[in-house]
Amino acid sequence: MTAKALSESEPDQPIKLTIYQLPEALLSMNHQSMQTALPAEILIHSDSRLDNLMLTNTQSQKRVEDSFAKMILAYQEAQGQLVDCQLKLKELVNQLFDYLLFETDRQQKHEMLLYLTKYVRETFRQMESAYQIKFNGNSVYAVGYYLFQRGAGRWLPEDPHIRELIRQLERQISEAYPASYHYVQRILEMCRPKIDIEISAMDRIVLTLYLKKADWIKEQGIAKAVIVAHGYATASSIANVANRFLENDIFESFDMPLDVTPQQIAEEILDYSENNDISNGLVILVDMGSLKEIYQYFPKQINVPIVIMNNVTTPLAIAIGENIKQQRTLNEIASKSAAEATFDWEIIYPEENRTKALLTTCQTGIGTAAQICHLLEKSLPNSCELKIVPYEFRVLAEKKQEETVFSIYDVLGIIGTDDPQVAEIPYLSLEELISGDEQQVLTEWLAPVMTPEENQIFNTNVIRNFSLEKVIDSVTILDTDKVMSEIDLFMRDLELAGKIQLSNAKKLALYVHVSCLIERLIRNVPIETYDGYSDLYQCQKELLKNIKQAFSVIERDYSVTIPDSELAYIFDIVYKNTDSAMKDEEF
Repeated sequence: MTAKALSESEPDQPIKLTIYQLPEALLSMNHQSMQTALPAEILIHSDSRLDNLMLTNTQSQKRVEDSFAKMILAYQEAQGQLVDCQLKLKELVNQLFDYLLFETDRQQKHEMLLYLTKYVRETFRQMESAYQIKFNGNSVYAVGYYLFQRGAGRWLPEDPHIRELIRQLERQISEAYPASYHYVQRILEMCRPKIDIEISAMDRIVLTLYLKKADWIKEQGIAKAVIVAHGYATASSIANVANRFLENDIFESFDMPLDVTPQQIAEEILDYSENNDISNGLVILVDMGSLKEIYQYFPKQINVPIVIMNNVTTPLAIAIGENIKQQRTLNEIASKSAAEATFDWEIIYPEENRTKALLTTCQTGIGTAAQICHLLEKSLPNSCELKIVPYEFRVLAEKKQEETVFSIYDVLGIIGTDDPQVAEIPYLSLEELISGDEQQVLTEWLAPVMTPEENQIFNTNVIRNFSLEKVIDSVTILDTDKVMSEIDLFMRDLELAGKIQLSNAKKLALYVHVSCLIERLIRNVPIETYDGYSDLYQCQKELLKNIKQAFSVIERDYSVTIPDSELAYIFDIVYKNTDSAMKDEEF
């Protein structure tokens, strides 16, 4: 490789060694993506010394070694008494792991990090199986990151006095936390052959303090608490945050697969109860309501009170933990925590740049409104971003501007068969749209959202799409010509019987309404309610009778019967002021 680089170099110039000088056979053997771990080029000259070419410790390794030194100093200042410095030692360990987990660059040597984490996870799985224990889900990543950032170096103080202090500290740690120290020893022993690092006493001390279970819980006689949740590390994450916030290991966590059964979860908790003192009670926080039933699988031998709460969240866990620390009763823990863990909500509506929209509506339902919407959308130019929204007439008439649609959209106007009387929102009736009498009104509405050219295209399309025949064809599946002929006969008989002259606007309204009415009757889905029909019948009995008689031709030809409620809607169109537009709708 060096000879090839020499042959390709310029005279009296440095010889640069790159991957381009590697033999092709060697390059072809690499099937994985690799990158250099060197931060910059290494320059070798005649005066270079080997110790100068050695890579210095990384910042992370220095941080680890600094933490070791601070721990020994704290132990020394406590006169070699662990009981006087264990809180300080744990604080230093937590600070170290916070730095390693959250402040270091994980991208560099990413392959090595994945490799270490993989084997640590496998080791933890073997430990859980062998010792029937359950490690916190975050422990895998914590130990993996520690070993990764620690590197292959070994911290060996030269001072014999410091070495003796380390031996004394390790002995006291092993006596204070025998179970955790034993597990850490086994973990490191099982990892060492696979990750090729040399284990030191400080490694055992640091990991024991990180993984230890606090003995004070048993001494204070407080309830135990566990979090059970579906997902890879959901319960572990909530428990980890809550424990850190509470500054005590209150919660144990159980991360369960999505397809786990309540019985399997109950077995996990039973196993936990056999290895922990739950004589002061057990609080179980679950993420779903179905898990509340796991108590059915607990044997009768469990004779301690158990609290089960669902919908676990981090605030709820913290509230539970704080009440447990205060040694409250189980009833107080549950009631006070539920009250403290309330949640707030708010819907934020856009105040500016709201989408421009037109509403289409219909008194008798959403069907005709949707058809009007469809015809308007077909009339829009492709470049226009106007939104057409069909809406229930009853909702608009009752809620007015308090309805949600007016918060979401900038409503330019309402088109329909009756005016819902929404303040400051203009209205255009369907018959006015069909007749073209108020085309200029629609043009003015759309001026903020359309260019003059787009508005002209829209008006042309409206004239084509909103001819009477096309509107009727869009709102019914019946033969349009036959339906219009039947309606013509109905309106003629109605004019004769009632001795009235229908205006063009009312005729347009009747064409659309009655065509949809016929289809509703054929499909046997008439509108069966009309508010105030009894009063209407008492006052307008003869006029309703005339409408019924005029409609008899349609009843006979289509073999249908019109109910009283539908007669009342026709009465509104015929005898109420035209300004109220068509008061009916279909579908």
